[in-house]
Order: sequence, then structure tokens, then C-alpha cells
Amino acid sequence: MQKIASKIAKGVNNVFLLPNESTPKSALRISRRVDITSVTLCNKILDRLAPSLNGYKQCDIIDLNPGRGVWSSKIHQYLRPRSHILLEPQEQQYMQWLRPLLDAPDSVYKHVPWNPFSPETYRTLNEAGYLPHQVRDLPGMLSKESCNPTLLCLGNISVNEPRPSGSRMSKGYHSLQFRTLLQSMLQRELFHKYGAVRMLLWMTDKDKSGVLPRALHSRTSKSILADMAADPIQEVAGIFSISSPSAVCSDRSNPAHKSLAMAKKTKFLKDQILDLDRLIINKAHKTIESPSKSSSHHDSINAMPDEQRLSDLWSQVPKRDAANVERAVDEQRAHNLGVPLLQWNRRTYEPLEVDASQFHPKVGLALLDLHPREGERPWMKHRYNISDVELIIKVLFERSRLGLSEALDNLAPGASEALIPQLRTLKHLADPRKTLVRSLPKETIDELLDAWFQWSLRLTGKDLFRYHSSDTYLDPDTPRG
Repeated sequence: MQKIASKIAKGVNNVFLLPNESTPKSALRISRRVDITSVTLCNKILDRLAPSLNGYKQCDIIDLNPGRGVWSSKIHQYLRPRSHILLEPQEQQYMQWLRPLLDAPDSVYKHVPWNPFSPETYRTLNEAGYLPHQVRDLPGMLSKESCNPTLLCLGNISVNEPRPSGSRMSKGYHSLQFRTLLQSMLQRELFHKYGAVRMLLWMTDKDKSGVLPRALHSRTSKSILADMAADPIQEVAGIFSISSPSAVCSDRSNPAHKSLAMAKKTKFLKDQILDLDRLIINKAHKTIESPSKSSSHHDSINAMPDEQRLSDLWSQVPKRDAANVERAVDEQRAHNLGVPLLQWNRRTYEPLEVDASQFHPKVGLALLDLHPREGERPWMKHRYNISDVELIIKVLFERSRLGLSEALDNLAPGASEALIPQLRTLKHLADPRKTLVRSLPKETIDELLDAWFQWSLRLTGKDLFRYHSSDTYLDPDTPRG
């Protein structure tokens, strides 16, 4: 046991760059986290979360990177857990704040200075008896996505930006941490092996935007993996911002938009395009809907076939506004599918506003509440490699503006012909081949993966990676998104 623990602790020093005689000062700056320091903010968050946390009272808590322990101690006071494991590898930096928690009378806190993102850590925790009440579910239970109400995960995966250029960690080690947590939730690994665990995670606003996008064009492979592992994902608190990604820019302070008449014309064209696009789709579905009253246009234009009229309208959109109009069309098409694709659009409340002064250093963070997604994943019944799953999603969403047919054939030759007929969730569409990748619901992605792993001609492992590392695929002149 001691040998294993020593090995893990050594790995922690390497990963988190703990202070020692050989660690350069620049490396210490890289490893610095952002810590919550405001008790008031913690109280507000607890008031917001209290109804959903009542079922977790007297549970076990696994706390990843608790830092100064302000948030940890407040949620501890509310839940009164039977055990609270502080997985804090940077003990030299944080022990002065954690020591009072550990030394309190009848304390159930336990400090473990190991890597919170290593499978070795959780194997050792189990062997050492840190989680005596946690018993792994039977294999037959794993596919049912059952949630474990006796275990709660708290975590901080923030990193204080900016980092020195050229650093190994400058390309997002914190993103790798989050990816590890999503993989473990999806595959029932790490602490999820006892049943899927709810996670309350602090992260930077930039990282939050990649996980919980507010616009369809912002969906990425990271957000898709998050959707597949967790639903709902709720932003509990974060930096206040107003974004209207589908609106056409009409900022009069911008020299390019000083002409109010031009801004009005662009909005008018956008409305025409949205109405006509909806009409074309409804005709294809045999459910014709009249355009809105505002869509009257010149008689000669109205006499044109719908597709020609649409092309004519697009040709009149100023180039600077074309991307925004395209996004508005995409958002409308996604909205017409029924259930909102974006978890942000299914939120049950607005996030609490945070201020940078409530953190140290003064960098505002966001708190995400990730609930394990329920329901079976048919593709998980097959023998699969999670790296293949991630690569498939990454390849598709690197060019999310493509139609599904073209995107699948980019993934592998002949994939569209073999896979699209298997997608039951798109059967109602007149031509599912033209469905934009960025508009695919997670249920369709599940079906796509299921069909992929049953396809006898699929590329796997190194062959799949090698195919998508070739110069023919990674053409720098090929537009993305």
C-alpha cells in the first residue's frame, strides 16, 4: 500500500509541479489555481442548491482540489457527510487552511495528497478503506446509468490564465482534467465505479463556455462529450454576460454599421431568409406554412421558385453579416426539431452573478452542476475504445457546418451510405443527409456510434487516427465549422 501511495504522490509532484528545490518559479505560477474566498457567495449558492442537495445529507464527499476549503467547509456544514475526502496534492500551499478542518473535534475530513485524476488514486482509496460504504454496482447495473445518491463530487479545475508561452501546460491541462472526469462518468471509472456521481465543478468562464455553449455554432467535441455524459448541466453561478449570437450585428459605434438604414436592411433580409427557409422545409415535410406578413417582397421575386428566391436574398446580405445570418438560420432549424439542443436553453434558473473579488487571485469562476445522464447507451454494448469515440466526435464537429452525409464521408469512405439509414431519430426528415452536424441531438449521436461499431468496414484504433492525421484530411485551406 505504501509503495503504491508513494508512486501516486510522486506522480502528483510531477503533474501539479509542487514546490521543491528543483521547481522553477515560473512553473509554480503555471500551477496556481483560482480559489473561492467569499463565504457570502457560498451561502447564496447553497440557498440555490438546497432543494436538490437534501437527498445527499450524510453522504460521502470526494473533494478534488479543495484549495483553501471555503466552499468545501460550507457544503460540509450543510450536508453533514459521514466522510469527506480532501484530494489536495498541493499540501504545502494549502495545508494552513485545511488543517483546522482536519483537527476539528469529531472531524470526518481526511486529507489525501494524491492525484485526483489518476485511476491509481481511487484503487488505493478503496484498498485503504477510505470509502467503506461504497460498493461497486453489479455489471448488469452499469448500463442503466443509475445515479449514486450516497456520493457527491466537488471539484476545482481552474487554472489562472495567462500561462507562459511554450509551456507544456499552456495548451490546457485543466481541459484534460475535465475530459478525464467526463470519460470516467461515461464509462463508470474513478469514483463513478460505484454508480454515476453528481459533480459540482468550478472552472474558468472560458472553459465553461466550451462545456455549456449558448449558441448552436459553439457546439464542440467537448460540449458533445459533456452532453453524452451528463444531463442536465446547469450553470449555478458565473460571470454575467449578455450574448445574442443569432442576432445581426448593428452596433452603431462601429464605423461599418453607422448607417442605420443598412442595419435595418440586413435585419429585413434576415427575416425574409428565415421565413423562406422555414417554408421550404415545411414543403419538403408536406406541412406547408405561410410566411409571415413581413415577408412580402417584389412581385417578380415572389414569382421565382423558392430556392432561387432564397439564393437571391442571400446575395443581398452584406458579407460582414453573412455569418450571423447563417447562425440565425441554423438556430431556427434546430429550434424546429422540438426539444432544445443546447442544455443552456433548457436551464431551470439563471446563474448567480459572481465578482472577481470573491476569488483569489481575482479571476471570476463558474460553477457547473453536472447530473449523470440517465438511460442506456446502445453503443456501449459493443467493444469500443473511448479514444475512437472522442476522435469520431472531434472529426465531425471540427466541420460542424457540413451536412451529415458529407461529414460522415469525411470520417470514413462510404460511412454515409452505411450509417444514415440506421438513424431512426432522423427518419421524420425529408432528407436527413443534409442535416447539419451542429444540429444533431445527442440521441442521434448515440445511434450514429451504435451504427459505427456494428459497421464491418469501419476504421478502428490506429487506422482511424492515422487516416485523420494525414495531410489530405488536415488541409489548412479547408474551411472549418
